[in-house]
Amino acid sequence: MSESLTEPSVAIPAQTLRRSPRNVCKKREYSEHGQGDAKPPPRSLTASKRPTKKQRLVEAVPSDNSRILPDRLMDNLDIIFCGINPSLTSAGNGLHFSGPGNQFWKCLRQAHFITSDVTHEMAPELPRRFSIGLTDLVTRATASVKEIPESEKQNSVPSFLQKISQHRPRIVCFVSLGIGQLVCKAVHCPWKSPEAPRSSGKGKSSLPPVTPTRSKSLSISSQKMGNRVFSPTKPPKLVVRPPGKLADIKEYLLPFKLQYPEVDSMGHHAATTETLFFAVPSTSGANACSYYVEDKIALFKELYSQVQLIREGSTDSPDTSDLKVIDPSEL
Repeated sequence: MSESLTEPSVAIPAQTLRRSPRNVCKKREYSEHGQGDAKPPPRSLTASKRPTKKQRLVEAVPSDNSRILPDRLMDNLDIIFCGINPSLTSAGNGLHFSGPGNQFWKCLRQAHFITSDVTHEMAPELPRRFSIGLTDLVTRATASVKEIPESEKQNSVPSFLQKISQHRPRIVCFVSLGIGQLVCKAVHCPWKSPEAPRSSGKGKSSLPPVTPTRSKSLSISSQKMGNRVFSPTKPPKLVVRPPGKLADIKEYLLPFKLQYPEVDSMGHHAATTETLFFAVPSTSGANACSYYVEDKIALFKELYSQVQLIREGSTDSPDTSDLKVIDPSEL
């Protein structure tokens, strides 16, 4: 009789998963605090997010506003450009109108106020090289101009005009039509800004809309790019719009001026006897629907012509006899 050979059954232990030391340490840590095997609380979603660009700019500027954007001024300049207040970018790097997307320096170059090689990094050189000054109505830097209340702007007007009267430029140009209206209100000289060359509403531009044409040779991947369709073989064409129908530059002249004695305290003939004030659209890009960059460049070119006429004492310079004379000390 043959015996059936059977191997004794051996119990095979269940395979256990190895825990990483990190998880073991975390579990032990929570056990020591009396939580047993409880799972650690989930991580906060806000803690894992990277700070936005705006948050990084806010952190770069001291909370006590100790970093103030310095004025770029000298006496008897041809023109001083004035913004509302410094952006966080400008306050951080110490350079005027250096925010992303600001068209100020492009307008200066295209209007021949400065040479083509000058950038915002050369802002400190403008007074000596080009007789151009840079300043702001409000010195406090913010992430948005909406953070400056109307009362703070109004309270800054007297000290601003005092500063202008000390330096005696030929022209002050506010790079914002809103500043022009605010300053006129502060000195009790009503002024209405000229009508924009086009409506700010969508689809109401006086110029024909520019629509890209879809080529039959486009690949499927390029056709899925939404409204921005580009040919894979040809670079996109740069669309250059002509300037709209702008009002005469003299309509951007504000109805007041500062006046100075023809002879200074030293008995010398004064280089500047009056300061005129202009206001042009903001170059920040916030009004891109009403004023294209081509419109702003056209206004800067007209402003440059006015600077030349006033400096040369031409008879074609603006008639200032009807402008109200303002005394900053009385504001």
